Amino acid sequence: MEDLFRAYAPYLYLHPDEEYLPSSVDWFFSNGTLLYMKGEESRPVRIEPGGANLPKGGDPAGLYWLDLPADQGGRDGVSYGHIASAEVYVHFKPGVENMMFTDIQYSGGKWVDASLLHFESGNRFAWYSSRNGHAGNDETGLYLQGLWNGFGIRNDWARSNKVVASEGEAEAVAEPPWLSYGSKWGPTKHYDTVAEVRKFLLGKLKKLLDKLMKVIDEVYGTNGPT
Repeated sequence: MEDLFRAYAPYLYLHPDEEYLPSSVDWFFSNGTLLYMKGEESRPVRIEPGGANLPKGGDPAGLYWLDLPADQGGRDGVSYGHIASAEVYVHFKPGVENMMFTDIQYSGGKWVDASLLHFESGNRFAWYSSRNGHAGNDETGLYLQGLWNGFGIRNDWARSNKVVASEGEAEAVAEPPWLSYGSKWGPTKHYDTVAEVRKFLLGKLKKLLDKLMKVIDEVYGTNGPT
């Protein structure tokens, strides 16, 4: 498996104007991210290395969630990431027929034929991350997600010298504790601005706003990320 990773790991290019860089999960934890529990919001706890003290399994009642440090400086420090610490984990699933399977779910997407990929080094291809987002694409350019009458959520992909590439040795690792954490990786957010704005819009504009909010809900989720 390590040989497969070394041979096929892609080059992930970030947008030249990207503000929010990737980091390792342990860096994310050790720089102030906190675990909250419903009913104990005033007493969040620090997360231990590897997420050893995170609750395991699902959380249908929404009892737990993670949030950034309370002070603005701390929030900004974690939000902007730390690319030097970034790591990539690959989960190989044995016994999948024809290898046509993924457990990554999102609001949409497409299969990309290998012949359409841009290979840069042997079997290693280029992949692009959208500016200030997490949508990926096999080519640069601009795409309006949920396009309706010229409106949509904008995704920009461009090549830069900010690149995540595995150039070192791949190694098998034990499953980290945080991988079993099934609760929210962010707090629930409630926005009333849309309802207020909607009061002042005419029929067609109300439909446009409703369409746009549906796309936003699909992308970000109304209950925070998991």
